Amino acid sequence: MPDFFVLPPRITQLVTPRDIRLFTTGAARPYAPLAIGDTIEAVAALTALLAKVRDAEGPYQALLEEKSELVPVLDLLNHDVQWNSVLSKFSITSDREVDLAIVTKSTDAWRGIFIELEHPGKTLFIDTPHPDFHSHTRQAIAQVQHWKTAIDKDPPAVRERFRPLMHMGGRWDTNPIDFRYVLIIGRSPAGGYSEAQANLVHRLAEESQIRLMTWDSVVRHATASKRWRLNVLAHNKGGFRVKRAQGGTNLFGHFYQDQIHVDDEAEKWFKAQGYDIDSWRAGKLLTLNQKLPLGDDPIKAIVAATKNS
Repeated sequence: MPDFFVLPPRITQLVTPRDIRLFTTGAARPYAPLAIGDTIEAVAALTALLAKVRDAEGPYQALLEEKSELVPVLDLLNHDVQWNSVLSKFSITSDREVDLAIVTKSTDAWRGIFIELEHPGKTLFIDTPHPDFHSHTRQAIAQVQHWKTAIDKDPPAVRERFRPLMHMGGRWDTNPIDFRYVLIIGRSPAGGYSEAQANLVHRLAEESQIRLMTWDSVVRHATASKRWRLNVLAHNKGGFRVKRAQGGTNLFGHFYQDQIHVDDEAEKWFKAQGYDIDSWRAGKLLTLNQKLPLGDDPIKAIVAATKNS
């Protein structure tokens, strides 16, 4: 299905340009950003966790999935976060998985962004005998570089693991894909690095496509711009399942239930947001306003959706 459903002339005469937007099923961020209060709540939860837990990654992974507006979305292409979803424990090979992954696309390319989470108690730098990354950070960088080596060795194999979320027909299935990496580790409460440390971080990004962030950077990133809540997906029998439903999505306009598994809890959440999951389970794609099937009478459906929007 194309990114934009072209309306027949007879229909376009009956609806306004605003109504035509109801047919957008692949647009970048067609969802309203969170209210400021919601973002403040998420940042407060992360700040409280940073004060209590310094030596484990698990609680931070759980929090970022529960309050996914905290996930740093960096290096996006111009169609933004694909499906408004983040992937949990994404397998890049049969024996390697990343903590979080994001798919993004433009008209002619795809990108996979892999995020590694390390706990905030790890030390970032040493100053003697010369400024350098601490062994904690070097070990984490080595792990990400290990992923990168595996991906560079066989990019088509990694693409195949993304394919259930890239299958859109036409040119989309053959567009090239590249990869970026984000490493979240340690603290930087002062808000910056020395010149020598900043040079190390910059060189890492330039030479290895690894963007280093601290947990304090995650806090600052979440408070510096508008935020959106992402759904969380996970591997499921060769496809994906909705692990946590918490944001708008156009998944149901492109995928059937044998491709994306939705459990009872996720179904209840989507129904409460106006998604016609019953029709979707009956085999109808939700292409109207991303929540409703077009049905046998498209004009009637457009008018009804317009009145309810």
